[in-house]
Amino acid sequence: KQLIKKKEFGLHIFRGLDNAKYKLYNSAQRYYQNNNLVDKGFDYDEFITTNIEFTKRWNNNSIEKYLKHRGIQDNCIAYLSLMQHYRIPTPLLDFTNDPFVALFFSSASTDDLIGEDIDQYSSLYFVYSKYWVLQGFQDMFQAMIHNNILGQIKYSDICLIPFLLLFDIEDKFQIINNQNIINQQGLFFFAQHSHVPIEEHYRLVIETHKELGTFSKETKSEFLGCWNINKNLNSYIKLRLKLEMGITKEYLFPNFNNLKEELEKSYIINK
Repeated sequence: KQLIKKKEFGLHIFRGLDNAKYKLYNSAQRYYQNNNLVDKGFDYDEFITTNIEFTKRWNNNSIEKYLKHRGIQDNCIAYLSLMQHYRIPTPLLDFTNDPFVALFFSSASTDDLIGEDIDQYSSLYFVYSKYWVLQGFQDMFQAMIHNNILGQIKYSDICLIPFLLLFDIEDKFQIINNQNIINQQGLFFFAQHSHVPIEEHYRLVIETHKELGTFSKETKSEFLGCWNINKNLNSYIKLRLKLEMGITKEYLFPNFNNLKEELEKSYIINK
């Protein structure tokens, strides 16, 4: 009945999913598959590039101007991370450094517990850094952009890399561009496959490298682990997170337009 202390999770990153039956597809994969874009002649990488270019041009180049004001030019990762928060299809998958933020997202469902047994559970995923084989992919990316001007990252630079961990301490990624990601302690995994979920894609890539001899036979092929949580606990979990840590939907998705209204309410409450 005790929430586990955060310090015990120091080597992990997390993702919460409110239904255990869902696999870890990113939003670009889901949109691409659900709308049968491959049958309509759309290439997956061209689809993502088109989304980025539309975002740049949107509303008289408002987002491009905003990022340039922050010293960010021609950095597709900065665009993708911002697009992710506004539900534009991207090849990014949200994770967090905070297990309790992930726990909030895993408990978000309010569905009645009806149907298959698996529908009665949510999932809290964790990636254990001890077993990552990501550094080689990170080094591949670094070599690709070595001759680029600082801050200029093209989608063509990253779509050739199977996996890329995008985190806030790397200035070149420029993913800290709105308040949501700060409160959520967010980071992203980029995965370039058009239709295979990240956990399966990771296993296939690692097994291929093991067969080629570029990774040792002992290299783990599992990308992550998972706890499944009965949805009957959702209300209890959200209450504990709110009372003990202040983690609420309003905190994770702050709306600054509400600031004035809430300030005026505080006058009444404190009068």
